[in-house]
Amino acid sequence: MATPWWGQPWNGGSQFCGLVSAGSNAYFGAAAHSANELRDLEVGTMRTFFRGLSGIRGRGFGATSALICLLLALNHSAWSADSGKLEANKRLVVAFYDAAINKKDYDLAVTFLGPEYRQHNPTAGDGAAGLKAFVAFLKAKFPTQHGDIKQVIAEGDLVVLHVHSTRGDGTPGRAIVDIFRVANGKVVEHWDVIQDIPEKSANNNGMF
Repeated sequence: MATPWWGQPWNGGSQFCGLVSAGSNAYFGAAAHSANELRDLEVGTMRTFFRGLSGIRGRGFGATSALICLLLALNHSAWSADSGKLEANKRLVVAFYDAAINKKDYDLAVTFLGPEYRQHNPTAGDGAAGLKAFVAFLKAKFPTQHGDIKQVIAEGDLVVLHVHSTRGDGTPGRAIVDIFRVANGKVVEHWDVIQDIPEKSANNNGMF
């Protein structure tokens, strides 16, 4: 029978930290996992921790230090999960924006909407019907309008796009900040702030 790791020659506190951290990294470096799987990982990590305490006592690595390692590992695990969710939200919103504004494809864009879609732009209505009417308006009035996404920022359930919007008419276009709220993997709310890009500027920094 193989000797468990806590019965093997001791290399100091870093051994325990490394084992917990490596297991956490290996798990969260893979594809997205369900809430139950994340719970099981944390329970498994706790069991490993308490089994390991019996082996590290008296080896120059106290229980307090071990607990710190465990908390750091679990914190990293939570951060990794949150980071993955933020990246997924970014991809969702960019795909929705491209479908609705650049491709002007309502049938594709509506697949990214939640059961409710709250719209704060005063020129567009709520819900799928409001989106459909807005896309139809763009196709009729501004068929060459294009939004060049310069920045994508995600925090919590919000995704912010910093966009250079042009209409293909030779004008500088507009600087737009679009804010989307995401729930359960769908776009459910939208705000925007729009500013015309002037021909001349008091500085040379540009608006993007």
